[in-house]
Amino acid sequence: MVTKDTKNEVKEKTSVSLESKDSKHAQDVKSSSQKDAILTHESKVEKLRKVYLVDFCIKDLMLNKVIETNLKERISKDDDRAVLFNGKKPILEGMGNLFPKVEEFIASAKDNDEKTMKLTAIDAYGLRNKEMVRVVPMNAFRENKINPFVGLAFEADGMYGVVKSVSGGRVLVDFNSPYADHDVEVYIKKIKTLNEKEAIETILNNFFAKTNAKLKSFENEKIVIELTAQNNATNDMYKQVLDGFLKNFVKYKELVIENAK
Repeated sequence: MVTKDTKNEVKEKTSVSLESKDSKHAQDVKSSSQKDAILTHESKVEKLRKVYLVDFCIKDLMLNKVIETNLKERISKDDDRAVLFNGKKPILEGMGNLFPKVEEFIASAKDNDEKTMKLTAIDAYGLRNKEMVRVVPMNAFRENKINPFVGLAFEADGMYGVVKSVSGGRVLVDFNSPYADHDVEVYIKKIKTLNEKEAIETILNNFFAKTNAKLKSFENEKIVIELTAQNNATNDMYKQVLDGFLKNFVKYKELVIENAK
């Protein structure tokens, strides 16, 4: 909590009472200019993004199979490739967690509103791009201790790829989504919009789970997070990553990272 120094407060009041009318007018003009500057600065500050919790189910209309959902009852025995998400799915506004048209519905919907939407391929996983089929040197796989084979799915630099062929020292990889060119059906139910504390906890639980990150406290615009560093990473590294992440969704002035006990 910020407190004023009593002596300074008295001094300020005294000096104001001894000023002439002209000086008082000049100060009023200066104060007005400062307020205008503050308002101009605040208008440039980006609006905080929202974090939502939803129930969802994405179904491939070409294959007639569920792709991903958090609702176990929507998966049948024929949905052999379905991904079951554990718990309510967090949607971070503007971060590409879900298709833009679905996110638009979530942003305007009330709690417990639900909708089933059909999306064409261009509004879902996109259209196939020939330039996304690339040759990757075999050494790149060996350096990461991966033995490539046809059908292998893997992640590299944030991109998902599937091995299409292996020939000598060359591996042909398709980085297009396996659902490119496919129309989909999306069921979505908005559960709630999270407050700032809930947003922090949800982000930690879903995106920093490997560090067992926990919110220790959030008060007076100060966030304290406990975590267990991984792979020789330092607390300063986590602070930089978390700060870049959280500032989009939470208003705070200080972020402290502590080692979990």
